[in-house]
Amino acid sequence: MEIFTVKQDVSIEYTEKKSLFIGHAFFVTEESEAMAAIASVKKQHAEATHNVWAYSLRKFSAQRFSDDGEPQGTAGMPVLSAIKKYGICDVCIVVTRYFGGILLGAGGLVRAYTKTAAMAIEAAGKTPVVLMSRFRLVCGYDLYNTVCRIAASFGVETESSEFLEKVTVFGRIEAARFEAFGAALTEVCYRDMELTELSRECSRLL
Repeated sequence: MEIFTVKQDVSIEYTEKKSLFIGHAFFVTEESEAMAAIASVKKQHAEATHNVWAYSLRKFSAQRFSDDGEPQGTAGMPVLSAIKKYGICDVCIVVTRYFGGILLGAGGLVRAYTKTAAMAIEAAGKTPVVLMSRFRLVCGYDLYNTVCRIAASFGVETESSEFLEKVTVFGRIEAARFEAFGAALTEVCYRDMELTELSRECSRLL
C-alpha cells in the first residue's frame, strides 16, 4: 500500500471576517521534527493570537493536536481531520491565527481551521513516502566517471564527495533499488570499488 505525504513545505494565507489564518505544511518523520517545526512557527509568529497544530506520523502511528487556546474541539481536531481526509501522513500542519476583532463562533472556527489546513495541504501537493538507503561508495579515480554514470541511471541522489587517496561518494537511493545498484557497480567496476549501506530512512519522492 502506497503511503503519501506533502510534496513540499509551504505557507498559505486565508482571511475570514478580518482574522488572518496562515497555514503551514511540513514533511516530518519524527515527533522531534514535528515539535521543531511547531516551535519554529511559534517563534516566527510570536505575536499571533493562536498557533494551532496537528501532526500524523507513520512511526508508532503517532497523532497529536493542540487547540492552543481556542475553544476545545474547534481548532486542532479540525486540522487533524483535514490531514486524515487527504490521506497523508508524516506531516505536520500549523495554522497561525491573528484575531481580527470579529468572533467567528464555534462553527466558524471549525470551518476556518479546516479550510486553512486543506488549503495548505493542497498547495503542498501529495507525493509518495519512500524508504531510502543512505550509502558510502569508495572507488579509484579511474572508475569515478563510470560510477557517476551508473549512479545517475539508478536515480542516485549524491550528497557529497571526497577526493583524497580515493574518491568517496555519499548518497541516497531508493532502498528497493540498492541491491541492483550494487550488482551493476560490481559487474562493471569489479576492482577497486566498495559500496556500504549506512542507514535506511523514510523520505518523500520529489
